Amino acid sequence: MTTKAFDKIEAGLREAIETTRRCGEVTNAEGFRDEWELESKMSQMDSYGRHEVLHMAAYFEHAIGEELGEHEQIKTNPELAALVERAQDALMELYRAIGFGHDDDR
Repeated sequence: MTTKAFDKIEAGLREAIETTRRCGEVTNAEGFRDEWELESKMSQMDSYGRHEVLHMAAYFEHAIGEELGEHEQIKTNPELAALVERAQDALMELYRAIGFGHDDDR
């Protein structure tokens, strides 16, 4: 059961990454030659890139809490509830590290 839940999380993360990559193809109107040039630009830690990863960390933390943490299968199983809580804690730690770890353009 635990493995299945985390497999679903991994699948969701992979889908989000793929959606972000496809987004690069649409954003070419901003003057980027292709999605790889856009991805290269976004990989630099600047205020725009930081905003994007902060948003995704917060989004997934919230989604895990709402979609998994509130499910009866999780709520009635302390072991699974603890795993969901750990996942949320890890995402919030990531959020804080991104938000407070770079002050070059604040």
